[in-house]
Amino acid sequence: MARIVSFRGIALGAPFEFGNHREGFKLFERWVQDLLQIQSLSWIIVGMEPTGHYWFSLARWLVELGIESILVNSHLVKRTRKTGIIHLLLA
Repeated sequence: MARIVSFRGIALGAPFEFGNHREGFKLFERWVQDLLQIQSLSWIIVGMEPTGHYWFSLARWLVELGIESILVNSHLVKRTRKTGIIHLLLA
C-alpha cells in the first residue's frame, strides 16, 4: 500500500495498492507521476517501513529510477498504519 502525504502531514489522493513485482512497481510509478502532475509538484521522497524482506525489491527499483527513498521507523508507521506502509513525502 502507498499513500501520498504532504510535508505538512496532509494525505493527498486515495491510497494505492500495488504488487511487489516489476509490473506493480510500474503501476506505482504511473500513480506517483499522475499525482505529482495533479498536485503541481516536482519531486518526492519515498519513505518505507523495513518489514521483512518486502521492501528490498522496491528500494532497488527506486534506486534504478533515481528516486530518493528512506527507511521509516516502524514505531512511527504504527501510528499511521491506516495510511499504508509507504509514504511519499512531497515538497
